Amino acid sequence: YAPAGAVTALYFALESADFQSAVMDVVVEGGDTDTTAAITGAIAGARHGLGAIPEGWLAKLAARGAFDDRVDALARRQTPFTPRQNLVDLERGWHQLLEAPRK
Repeated sequence: YAPAGAVTALYFALESADFQSAVMDVVVEGGDTDTTAAITGAIAGARHGLGAIPEGWLAKLAARGAFDDRVDALARRQTPFTPRQNLVDLERGWHQLLEAPRK
């Protein structure tokens, strides 16, 4: 599935007019949509920028902002780098959130 998924993702990311269309269209296409949509989103995000991702989608992310300091440091090629938060601790918190009873 990987070669076909990568080609499909590249096609939708480059041929769609915007980020949302790229991701939605590749999901409608069917198949291994979780993987293909993730790849498409990565490529379309690089192409269109963070501002192209619908705010409603970003608002639902449990880990929103968790990697911002790492991305900023990578973009600036900052060394040495000390993260604000330990990712292992963050992941434990996410698991607790996901396992909590829903109201």
